[in-house]
Amino acid sequence: MTPAPPARPPRAAGGRTPARRTNGIAALGAAIACALCAPAALADAGAGPTLAELDAVLVTADHFDRDGRKLPTATTVLAAPEPGQVQVALEALRGRPGTFFQQTTPGQGNVLVRGLKGSEVLHLVDGFRLNAAFFRNAPNQYMGLVDPLNLEQVEVLRGPMSTVHGSDAMGGVVQLVTPSPQFHDDGARATGLASAYYNSADAGLHVRAAADVGGERWALRAGTSRQDIGLRRAGGGDTLPDTAYTSHGNDLRAAWRAGEAGTLELLWQDFTQPSTPRFDALNPGFGQAQPESDEFAFAPQSRRFGLLRYRGDAPAWLADEMVLQAGRQTLVDGQRSRNRGSDLREFQRNTSRLDGASLQLRRQASDTLELRYGLEAYRDRIEAQASRLDLGTGLQSPVRGRFVDGSGMDTSGAYVVADWEASEAWRFNAGLRHSRFRTRIPATASAPAAEVSASDLSGQAGLSRALDAAGEWRLVANVGRAFRAPNVFDLGALGPRPGNRFNLPNPDLGPETAVSADLGLKLSRPGLDAEAFVFATRYRDKISSVLTGGTTPQGQAIVQSRNVTELELHGVETAVDWRIDEQWRLQASASWTRGEEQAAGDTYPADRIPPVYGRLELGWRPEGFVAWRAWTDFAGRQDRLSPRDATDPRINPDGTAGWATLNLGMDWQALPGLELRLEVRNLLDRRYREHGSGLDAPGRGIGVGFTWTGP
Repeated sequence: MTPAPPARPPRAAGGRTPARRTNGIAALGAAIACALCAPAALADAGAGPTLAELDAVLVTADHFDRDGRKLPTATTVLAAPEPGQVQVALEALRGRPGTFFQQTTPGQGNVLVRGLKGSEVLHLVDGFRLNAAFFRNAPNQYMGLVDPLNLEQVEVLRGPMSTVHGSDAMGGVVQLVTPSPQFHDDGARATGLASAYYNSADAGLHVRAAADVGGERWALRAGTSRQDIGLRRAGGGDTLPDTAYTSHGNDLRAAWRAGEAGTLELLWQDFTQPSTPRFDALNPGFGQAQPESDEFAFAPQSRRFGLLRYRGDAPAWLADEMVLQAGRQTLVDGQRSRNRGSDLREFQRNTSRLDGASLQLRRQASDTLELRYGLEAYRDRIEAQASRLDLGTGLQSPVRGRFVDGSGMDTSGAYVVADWEASEAWRFNAGLRHSRFRTRIPATASAPAAEVSASDLSGQAGLSRALDAAGEWRLVANVGRAFRAPNVFDLGALGPRPGNRFNLPNPDLGPETAVSADLGLKLSRPGLDAEAFVFATRYRDKISSVLTGGTTPQGQAIVQSRNVTELELHGVETAVDWRIDEQWRLQASASWTRGEEQAAGDTYPADRIPPVYGRLELGWRPEGFVAWRAWTDFAGRQDRLSPRDATDPRINPDGTAGWATLNLGMDWQALPGLELRLEVRNLLDRRYREHGSGLDAPGRGIGVGFTWTGP
């Protein structure tokens, strides 16, 4: 079957008027000036404590602690969000450089990293892959299964990172780090944590309790969390139906010091959303008079994760330091649905069991040369069940679900990376990785077995050049190649897709590849961090959903995933974090991305590309026990839509309007160990939708909460 080229929207590509284009360029220029010129103008500002918001000292995305400010790559490291500050862990990255937050339905959320999304970005939790074999290359619900109340740090490595991390790291790597229990050399000690937060915009209650007990040789941490979210009130006062859900999680982490050599850690996490409605399927979108479904709920969605890790000294012949870990993640994707006007209710339950092991090593080969090398292997197996209940007759029968039971994916790889400090001014970084993958779909009564297996060689190189004697200003540059192996979703997904589409499996797929380069300027001095990056990415053999020209008896357009698309991305990312004095702090960031796709000889805007967006925050902590902050999140208009975006009922075909919010907060240290919090979010009650999201954002909401820590 010959791929049908996507149809153009019924207006010129990039239909922005000259005035709007000028405004967008002006906003971007102002953001670049803020990041690059402000640090120079503030060179004589009083020194304060070193800030860690742009590039924290500890970067653990490659399992080893590293100083992010010395890396030749674009990185973002954030402290854990305050309890209740986010519903989904990735919401902490809203407005940060290169990461655009998108939410299809409450309880879920994703970030686009440099314009890429879903399985095009590698997601890690405590160094273990979250990307399962049924991840789709679009926003998905699985990042909503990481407890947002049990986080220590959120990290992003922007740009292709396949050298260390293998498949999927096309746009970058996002890692969520959970807290470790604390050792105490002066005897056993116990501490506790309790927090609660309520927001009026969705009657959302977020509760967390945890205990940490440790001595000289052992430590234990246990916690439990719960979120009860009510109906969302959008800006202007409208209450959105089908937006309430609950989630709950438990976690346990134990650590032992293995003599002086290292630490052995065992962790377990369990998080569940029993039943979460899919808002965009239950409510009509743009161009729809009626919703697509009478019923649609993710029921249940759960994640269970266990990991055993050793971190410490390595045998002298092998390396100086090592991290050895093995774990299992079980993702349950349950769905209950019924098409509009149908008497057939469908149940699906797809389970991914992902087993993985890795060995990461580090050796200081000389005073100026550090080597990092390692190997890893993952094995994923899919269990698939589906049935259909006839509400008229009461008869229930098995049916073919989205995936074939017994499908699987195996990946493995080995890599080496060298970091060479040629002089006080020059640093070089280069690495290579060899990867193998195999994806299999068993035969069914209606289709033969399918298998894709291949190998890939990835690499990257970077340099960092100090521009002044103190090394505060650094010019950095990188080039890298990444790949994404076709997974079970790409190879064998069958069933409805958003936008009144129906997907057919395609066993004839190959890997995607991307080559990317970026150039950046970093400033790091006491009291001030800033950065500005420009990047360009060439994405080849991209797997895209293509119209086949057919329709189902229900009128759904039949689509199929194929290696038909080439994608060009480029953009600018800027940020500044300035401690003005002991009391005042200013943070600002802005990003801009542009994408062009090409398929079947036609060129058009890429999918889901965010507009100019960013954040501005001002904090004031006077002497005393009260701290104040004000911030705004903002995004420009995006009316440069791909053909698919222009027909997606979640996206206004005339473009997503620009928006900005005003938010205020106060923290009060009421007693030692007890902090009270008061916030007013979206103070002006602005009604808006983040581009590509399936529902409007919350309106004005008053939030109150507390956090208690102590013995």
